[in-house]
Amino acid sequence: MDGVLEQLSDAVGYQAEQKGLELLIRYDPAIPPRLMGDPLRLGQILLNLCGNAIKFTKQGEIELALRCLHLDPTEVTVQVSVRDTGIGMSPEAQQRLFEKFSQADQTTTRRYGGTGLGLASCKNLVTMMGGRIWVEDSQPGHGSTLCFTVRLGIAAQAQARQRELVEQAGPLLQGLRVLVVDDNQVSREILTGMLRFFRLDVGTAPNGAAALAALRAAAAEPYDLVLMDWRMPGMNGDEVAQHMHRDAAIVRQPKVVMITAYGREDVMRLAEQAGVDGFLIKPVSPSSLLDTMLSVLGRGRIFRGDGERADGRALLARSGQIAGARLLLVEDNDINREFAVELLRSEGVEVDEAVDGEQAVRQVQLRDYDGVLMDVQMPVMDGLEAARRIRALATAPGGERFAHLPIIAMTALAMARDTQKSREAGMNDHVTKPIAPERLMAVLTRWVKLSEPRGSRPAGLAVASTTATLRGGELPADLAAMTCIDAVEGVRRIGGKSEAFRKQLLRFRERYPDAIAELRRLTATQGVRQAEERCHALKGVAGNLGAHALYQKVTEIDAQLKKGRPADAEALDEAQVLLQQLMQEIDGLASVAAPAPPPPAAPLSPDAVQDLLARLAQALDYDIGAAEPLLLALRSGVAGTPLAASIDEIAEQVDGFEMDAAMAAIRRLQHPSREESP
Repeated sequence: MDGVLEQLSDAVGYQAEQKGLELLIRYDPAIPPRLMGDPLRLGQILLNLCGNAIKFTKQGEIELALRCLHLDPTEVTVQVSVRDTGIGMSPEAQQRLFEKFSQADQTTTRRYGGTGLGLASCKNLVTMMGGRIWVEDSQPGHGSTLCFTVRLGIAAQAQARQRELVEQAGPLLQGLRVLVVDDNQVSREILTGMLRFFRLDVGTAPNGAAALAALRAAAAEPYDLVLMDWRMPGMNGDEVAQHMHRDAAIVRQPKVVMITAYGREDVMRLAEQAGVDGFLIKPVSPSSLLDTMLSVLGRGRIFRGDGERADGRALLARSGQIAGARLLLVEDNDINREFAVELLRSEGVEVDEAVDGEQAVRQVQLRDYDGVLMDVQMPVMDGLEAARRIRALATAPGGERFAHLPIIAMTALAMARDTQKSREAGMNDHVTKPIAPERLMAVLTRWVKLSEPRGSRPAGLAVASTTATLRGGELPADLAAMTCIDAVEGVRRIGGKSEAFRKQLLRFRERYPDAIAELRRLTATQGVRQAEERCHALKGVAGNLGAHALYQKVTEIDAQLKKGRPADAEALDEAQVLLQQLMQEIDGLASVAAPAPPPPAAPLSPDAVQDLLARLAQALDYDIGAAEPLLLALRSGVAGTPLAASIDEIAEQVDGFEMDAAMAAIRRLQHPSREESP
């Protein structure tokens, strides 16, 4: 369940923040930590309900609450509630809410968009999972609460393990006093409920001034720990911490954990300057709360390994640990590949690339990598088979390193059985597409271990760069004006580089203008399997770009194709409309500026040209990041000579990831009198 909530938070948390809304998750600690069900369907339901709540709410908060209704040794019934403080609905609108093509009224549709298909789909998915969905409460102008139930299996020994963990935590938390400081009453209640589940003595304060007063008044029974919200009226959390440390009346200084929905570098810097001891990112889960408390108090950690929430944003305190690592990225889609490469290089990681599993198996034997990021679904050889072959290399003399080489799966499949397949193939972990930067870096930090530093981060790159939030105002105006794409999210995925993101949008326009028509054609002429492969590629790219509406619709189509059934014509029509709208917006963007001509330089000698060509060929094979300065030197050194056109052609091929063509062109220049071998 933690994984589903993590993905949900990654998907909608930023949208809530941009509107000034607080996203709260109230998680019943009685729900077992390891459940069995369909995380994809559950995630789709939650994404739709929470996305609607954010869309129809101008101010206030969105609360997602999960409550254990019934628990037995093998199954749990969970009631999920999504409450907002938005526009609400009339009784008439509530009656038809879960019908196709129904929304509150036509005015709502015009103001907020949407067809009403999402809630009808939610009803179908909830029914398929053995539950029901309903409107618990809604008043025009006063918000709505929608609820559904779902029955989920309990993983073997999960309840026993949960009891064991709580019992293990008991002695470590004995006598602990905690002060919760948050201006949001619901947020205070959520944290207080979790803490009292762990049998802690809890006090609360609604603002910084009240917190300081409570700490002064507690001289006889001082607090051991303060859980401090960062953004509060009057004084932010970092200011409260500074006042607290300077206050002589607070004789025993408690540890301070800053809790924030704003995982940005500036927040981290201010908090560190104020002397805080740890960080938590909202929404907070019971496991991450418990582990953070024990860690800052020096009492050890409980939720390690598989029991730990895979919260990528915990990277805030660790970013920079893998700078200098050498990774092999294996991905057949060039747009997805460039997103990952830009992001990794912005973190100081050296990246080589392969386009299928067969290439990956060859390349890991040629160079000693610190880790492999492996797409699962690829032509020629898929990621599962490639992982099996890499692990098999460990049995050969001198191949011991292949037994321990971290291999991380990258997949759009989020089902438990798919995760199990990747582990059985020898992969260590997985990240789902579209890849959240924080999640990717957290997984890499867990598995990639550098014996010694191998370089430094790029100049000017600060700690936690992948978690830094790019404000909409910092985007170029044409990107910020886009409505079909969350440009801020897309730029974040590509390492914060807006012009690199613009380039990928234009590349998408070139590659996918008729993608839906092609799905129809492939289904009719070559069958569902071929259509599913194309749909898989479109889904991955749409997710990386931040085209959320298109991504969600293509995901629905992909789910049908995976079952061996042709996609619903209505879904294809809707996807076509979304794709056309996106293409029109991309057509309105400013073009990527043409690269500046290389500065004039002294002409290169023939020997110098050959030396640079040899180094360029090696870079394209083993270190593509080194290709750009070599190409710049070549273009500058042959400007105005007969070689200029050939070098420009190679540069264009490299830019388009046409590596085979670039290598062939290099060989022609290295051996002008030798004919190419067939």
